[in-house]
Amino acid sequence: MTHNKNIEKDSLNARCSGLSKGFALTKSENKKVFAQEVTKENGPFYCPVCLSDVIVRKCADKIDHFAHNARLSPAFTSKNQILHDKCKEEICNYLKTIFPEGNWETERPIPINKYRGWDNEIIPDISGRFGGKKGVPIAIEIQKSSYTINKIFKKTVEYSKRGIYVLWVVPLEEDLGNEPFRPRLYEKYLHSIYFGRTYYWTPKSSPNIIPIHYSPENRYIEQSTWYDTDYGEERNAGGIYLTYKTIKIPNYINECTLKKILSHEKEQFLAQRIGK
Repeated sequence: MTHNKNIEKDSLNARCSGLSKGFALTKSENKKVFAQEVTKENGPFYCPVCLSDVIVRKCADKIDHFAHNARLSPAFTSKNQILHDKCKEEICNYLKTIFPEGNWETERPIPINKYRGWDNEIIPDISGRFGGKKGVPIAIEIQKSSYTINKIFKKTVEYSKRGIYVLWVVPLEEDLGNEPFRPRLYEKYLHSIYFGRTYYWTPKSSPNIIPIHYSPENRYIEQSTWYDTDYGEERNAGGIYLTYKTIKIPNYINECTLKKILSHEKEQFLAQRIGK
């Protein structure tokens, strides 16, 4: 089966190449079908590898293909500067209220210092300290959708060189809700570096942020029966639950106030520094 750019793009975005050969499975019979042979009325369909829902796309000038169709979090893009600034300003103002000795500011540059090995200037969205001038330095970054994992990692390393703890916050246009969804690659990365939690901000939760753990989600595979002409016998499959590879359930953690979250993460940061 010839690949096209749409299939390659879908594989990259979904982090699954299960549709790259042009076929999916029908949910009702677990039957393998090719995109050229079916319409949406023959569905629903699912991916044979990650098990998530897929849709068939019929193209006039390109190859018909299946595409993953999982729900994403309602993260706003870097183009939504107004909401990004609202998130930044409201969190900063709240920090000034609950930690008034912290000298909190937005976009305060941390300059290059070749002697200390600081080769790049960094500008935190929010920065300040716990415990006054001699307290723990803290930076808060409002994640932009354009930031790759590599960029997040490099910036986190720069903070580490300076002994600064950084908290990455993912801003959302609306509540994430409780339905299963497919975390983006950067959301899963942040989930890993914060020991099983990703921090979200929404206009409704403001000025607090919401820690969420990603729990496994299962899909029930319907039982199907067919006659195998190669072996001359009836076969059965399905009737079981299998775990999705990329779909997760958002599990809300009770530490919902910004003060509790930062206090918890500060202790984790200090423990890591002592461990070194």
